[in-house]
Amino acid sequence: MFYFALISSVGGLLLMCFERWHPVTLENVSLLLGVGVTATLAQLAMTRAYKVGRKLTAANLSYLTVCVSCLLGALVWGDILTMDSLLAMGLIMISGMLAGRR
Repeated sequence: MFYFALISSVGGLLLMCFERWHPVTLENVSLLLGVGVTATLAQLAMTRAYKVGRKLTAANLSYLTVCVSCLLGALVWGDILTMDSLLAMGLIMISGMLAGRR
């Protein structure tokens, strides 16, 4: 968990160097806190799932986060899903089902 947070922080800092900085305001601080808290809880849950659960099932479900985030982007923010993204999501789901059959 520590190394994930460390690498994510350093990587995020490096990526921020190439973008325009936006100040933290009262309007966006709740969003930032929400993202931070939910990301921490999700990482703790995934770490526990790999520790006590079936590892192959946990891995397959973690790959589904790509599909869920794409669908949420389309539903909540109006992102457009291209045929390539739909095919990629289908490939992720099919490979997870095939890997889970073992």
